[in-house]
Amino acid sequence: MDFERLLNVAGPTEGHVIRPSDCKEPLRVGFINCVGSRDIKTNEYCSGGVCCMFNIKNAILLKEKRPEISCYIFYIDIRTPFRGYEEFYNYARELGIRFIRGRPAEAIETEDGNLVIRAEDTLKGVVRTIEVDLAVLGTGIVPHPDIEKLSKMLKIPRAADGLFMESHPKLGPIDTELDGVFVAGGASGPKDIPFAVAQGSGAAARAARLLVRGKVKIEGVTAVSDE
Repeated sequence: MDFERLLNVAGPTEGHVIRPSDCKEPLRVGFINCVGSRDIKTNEYCSGGVCCMFNIKNAILLKEKRPEISCYIFYIDIRTPFRGYEEFYNYARELGIRFIRGRPAEAIETEDGNLVIRAEDTLKGVVRTIEVDLAVLGTGIVPHPDIEKLSKMLKIPRAADGLFMESHPKLGPIDTELDGVFVAGGASGPKDIPFAVAQGSGAAARAARLLVRGKVKIEGVTAVSDE
């Protein structure tokens, strides 16, 4: 998100991408996917193709703005699950963005402030060392710190990734275990904007279905003591 802010003409640098350390404009930029995710030490889950596309999008925006810049994307797997995503990925390759399949093992800072990234290229079976002027981290999506407090308040269970659990992944993707409470967007898992908008519309429709009745009959079962 910080890098996307630099690309924006309304951002602090008026669209000029610079290094935060010395404000120099980079000529080689490395994008690292899956930072803080798909790792048993941090988060085991994948962010559902969201992070892959964010990094690809930012690399394309940078390449279109400054074609002379060399862009490298280090990845484990490229997830392009939705409509137009695969075409977007192919367009990035056509622009000259280089994809390296391999998680970087280390990044060493040089005397002039550059970073030397060492990663195994699993497709070619070699260890590559690439020096870049700027490294952009594609971080995994994690729950908000207040989600535990909200979960206890509403009595909604959470999944293994810490996000809210729906009542059924297929038959009730926006319903929860608590009647009248619905989830949408990133609250129940990493999602892109169109998917989040669709879920938000569905949640609003489910809520409206209850509101238009005026009164709703609830289950009348109550606990009694049988001595």
